[in-house]
Amino acid sequence: CQDSFMRLHLHVVQASGWTVQQIRAKALQLHAQVVFVDYIGLVHGSGKSLYEKATAVSGDLHVFAQELGMAVIALSQLNRAGSGMPSLENLRDSGAVEQDADAVLLLGFDEDGRGSAGISQRALLLAKNKTGRCGKISLSFDGARQQFFEVDNTREAES
Repeated sequence: CQDSFMRLHLHVVQASGWTVQQIRAKALQLHAQVVFVDYIGLVHGSGKSLYEKATAVSGDLHVFAQELGMAVIALSQLNRAGSGMPSLENLRDSGAVEQDADAVLLLGFDEDGRGSAGISQRALLLAKNKTGRCGKISLSFDGARQQFFEVDNTREAES
């Protein structure tokens, strides 16, 4: 797995403050198949308020992905709603992010969020999926190694 990852043609572009059009041009120049935007709030968009800017950026990214047939994965902050699992209502600055996205994945604490030996319990919630099912995947997070692992719940179900 590590060997195949090392063969990937990856480029990290410091593009804070760029417009969607600049990101699109760079993606075309690099012949990208997937673009990751970290995060929507750092992309320059038109509008006076944060809401207007986030709405414009979200719409422009959606059009960019549709026109080029390219996967665009954009990170967005969530409103602080305390601990536990977030929901679509927690997407920050604009409801357009939810509306424009084909899929929305939310990362949160699972149940009490505590594990053992530095491992905390998390959950990845597929909150929106235009082409399939939604649901939750239980994860363990090892903070010392910055790694997530899927929790095997089949043993619990068999007990």
